Amino acid sequence: VPTKSIEKGKSDKILVRFRNLTKIDFSLLEFQLNDSAGIISFNVKDDSTVLLSLPSKKENYYVSSRYKNRLLGQLNVVFYKQLTEQLIVVNLGEKSLGTNDLSTYLNSVYGQANIKLSIIQSTHFSDSTYNSETIFHNPSRDNNHYTQQMRDLRDAYFSANPSANKNAYYIFIVKGFTNKDINEYMAKNKAMAFVKSTEATTFYRSVARTLGFGIGMLANSWDVYGPKKGTTLNLMDENGGTELTFTQWESLRHSSNSFSFYDVDEDVRTNNGLVAYYFWEENADGNIILNGEHPLNLIRRPYKKNYLSFHLNIQDVLFEILYKVGDYFICWWHIISLTFFTLFYFSFRIILWWRRRKAVDKPGFFKRKLINWPVLAASAGLCLLSFQLINAQFVKYEVTSGLIQDFEGHSIGKVSKGIIQNKSLKHRKEEHLMSEILKKKDRNWYVKQRKKVVYFNVYQDSLGVNTFCKYTGDSDSLILFKSKYHDIAASHYLVFSFYNQHDSLTDQKAYNHLGVEVSNKLKAKDQAKRILLFVNGYRPTSVGHSFEGQFKDIKSNGLEFPDSYNLIHSFDRYDYWRPWKEIDLLFQRRINPVESYYADGHFSVSTSNYESLINFTTLTAQYPKRCPNPKKHTCYKMEMKSTGIFGAKEKDFYKMLPTKPNKKGFRTREKNGRIAARNLLMMLNEIPNHSNNDTLYIVAHSMGYAYSLGMIDELRGKIHFGGFYIIAPENASQGIVNIEEWQEVWQYGSKWNEKEKDAPCLQDGVAPQICAGGLNENYRIYIPDKYYRRKGFFDSHFVGYYTWIFGLNENKKGYIKQR
Repeated sequence: VPTKSIEKGKSDKILVRFRNLTKIDFSLLEFQLNDSAGIISFNVKDDSTVLLSLPSKKENYYVSSRYKNRLLGQLNVVFYKQLTEQLIVVNLGEKSLGTNDLSTYLNSVYGQANIKLSIIQSTHFSDSTYNSETIFHNPSRDNNHYTQQMRDLRDAYFSANPSANKNAYYIFIVKGFTNKDINEYMAKNKAMAFVKSTEATTFYRSVARTLGFGIGMLANSWDVYGPKKGTTLNLMDENGGTELTFTQWESLRHSSNSFSFYDVDEDVRTNNGLVAYYFWEENADGNIILNGEHPLNLIRRPYKKNYLSFHLNIQDVLFEILYKVGDYFICWWHIISLTFFTLFYFSFRIILWWRRRKAVDKPGFFKRKLINWPVLAASAGLCLLSFQLINAQFVKYEVTSGLIQDFEGHSIGKVSKGIIQNKSLKHRKEEHLMSEILKKKDRNWYVKQRKKVVYFNVYQDSLGVNTFCKYTGDSDSLILFKSKYHDIAASHYLVFSFYNQHDSLTDQKAYNHLGVEVSNKLKAKDQAKRILLFVNGYRPTSVGHSFEGQFKDIKSNGLEFPDSYNLIHSFDRYDYWRPWKEIDLLFQRRINPVESYYADGHFSVSTSNYESLINFTTLTAQYPKRCPNPKKHTCYKMEMKSTGIFGAKEKDFYKMLPTKPNKKGFRTREKNGRIAARNLLMMLNEIPNHSNNDTLYIVAHSMGYAYSLGMIDELRGKIHFGGFYIIAPENASQGIVNIEEWQEVWQYGSKWNEKEKDAPCLQDGVAPQICAGGLNENYRIYIPDKYYRRKGFFDSHFVGYYTWIFGLNENKKGYIKQR
């Protein structure tokens, strides 16, 4: 059935042409609205064509065409409010691009979904690395991440244009790619595109097509059982067409207005993390030479992490690291030990075999095993013990303060990236705030583990110009003598004491790790704030507009993202909430917070009740789809094939859902949530703030529930609790919510309880909905029956379908109070 889109509040007209009908008696032709809601007028154009008037309505409708009371065809009509997206075109050449024709072309394409693209700026940009001659490396075929060149260009552009609009889509016009057949690239659901400069017609279509990946998370038309490549005129095909389907309209409107410039696997800077890293270069006297610059410019602060770096200076060749298995280093001693005990065991077997050959009274099978198994167990046990003793010796070679041999001659950038990218350089997770200093002298690098506030003296010449800077110490307190300020620090800070040519202290300034000055806020009034925290759940390795589309990719590639890094961001870092009808903004409008934060509760499927990705994907293939008739369900049981003398068996779909709690996995997520909470406290207590007069509201989805409980345990007594909104929690019965400490608590999800359940096909199969510990039925709100098509194995779990929460009446349970 075809679909026609109309702008909300307007009517439209279409031509209807009849095929295989001759000598039509138009008095017998009718166009009915929703079959029975009325007749729609039309005008005859010729003997096979009429002009049909489509009225304006508040709701979508369909029009059926009937001739002599026989159904001929149908048209679905959808009404869309116009969406306007801003587009900024950046040419890597010296000239700006004329954009009138491009704007006309794009709006003719995206107007199908009533989306208007407004080109608000056309400019040019270049630097010493990126210009009109730069050729870009080939990007991913899956449109899932940017190349390092693209990331570097992004960072360079926004660094040079700090006030650039971040709520817009960007098109960078480049000379081309290594593969000359590539004309454009844009990662799915991201706001940054790269398009090859070509002749106008090709260029316009390249821009339109690549924007489909970014604005609507569209896929190539031939993906996922689509029509053969090059056989359609669809925009996402490669045949030069610009057509869009109704499903593509919906995807574009669902995902537009989501502006993310970062990959999922990219390290995004945030001002939290238990360990603050500092990198700088000193001369032989231990001075950082400034030459008039501010010391912040020469003390690199690329990131905070939740771990210290790990370095070994090994002098013994037999302890030299050969490779790493999991968290364990393998050296020559491990190989020698394994070889020795293996030879010991097989030597024993050979001796027994030789004696058995010579013996007259040969031992039986069980007697041989009785001798063999203890020796095997003893050999394995001694080998394992030797491994533990060898590993314990690595502690002697760990460098916590001193020279790092492996970094000799490396640049600051290479050392900084090495610590992030090389898993062997990651130490255990820390429990307390710390600083790690890595400084370069000549060609050598030295590491120091220090407290959370680091102090420097800055020396100026007679003109007040900064000449050099010197590290002087560290503390857990923030101390500024000039301001008479002394307090325990709740975050990481740098303090600079400025001295004139006479060595007199002239000024002191304190900065946070991001380089924002806080010394002028030390005595400011601490205002009570309302804080809203979003805690996401599992993040699939696909970006479809529904969970069903996402997990379809997981079934095929079996990939998972790494577990959460336990950091807090001030924006929807992983595009978990915003693309889905901006559900996070709906919560923000209702809660009205002063600040909003996002925590990542993503962990492997192995921590869920499924316990493995294989178990999950197996059930998705077997579980029934939503029944077409909501009043007649056929999904309760399935008869299995005959098993022989016992006959056929039935499979109960309720019992197939994983309701046995994975206690260990739940505790893993809880424990990591405590780390994230310490990072949140760091942000909430940065000068002049103190969280103990703030009120926290939490929105948790899926795996984020367990993660939230860990955060709550850490935050208890350090902030007031306002509202806790639990959406489709995973393994909910394992945690306990103390309702006495919250102003309001609600659990939203599919109907699964002791007294009654929705049919199996309507259940949340991703996370079967058990009542959260500490709650009862008075705190549970089920997906309304009128949203039948938003229920099912994936749909009942999909966070984007929970916008119905904001349509609840004020006097109904589950209503979130307006603040």
